[in-house]
Amino acid sequence: MAMYQQIAFRLGTDWTINHTAFQSDNKTILDLTNCSMVMQFMDKNHNIVLPSSLVNWYPTSPLTQGLSTLIVTKANVAASGIVAGVYEYTVQVVLASGITSDLNYGPVTISRTPFSS
Repeated sequence: MAMYQQIAFRLGTDWTINHTAFQSDNKTILDLTNCSMVMQFMDKNHNIVLPSSLVNWYPTSPLTQGLSTLIVTKANVAASGIVAGVYEYTVQVVLASGITSDLNYGPVTISRTPFSS
């Protein structure tokens, strides 16, 4: 079962999520060996407003500990054209077998700052 979690970011900055992947019981660490992870944002009409291609995934050694970091650079935030608002996000893992499973999901609030362009 995917874990529900609210997150928030500010325009004009890099967005970083330090992530621990769990198996479906939400207790057992998921071994990320031969896996990949993706994240995307959707608007209220389920249109993708920040595609997974703009999110960089960095697994942390040892992969058996399920630790990784997801980063959307400031440049990729700008490239997406996303504006301040509330969206839905999903983090998925693609297992070595090719099976895709949701790990996290929930609302993401994007806000402006005085430094936003």
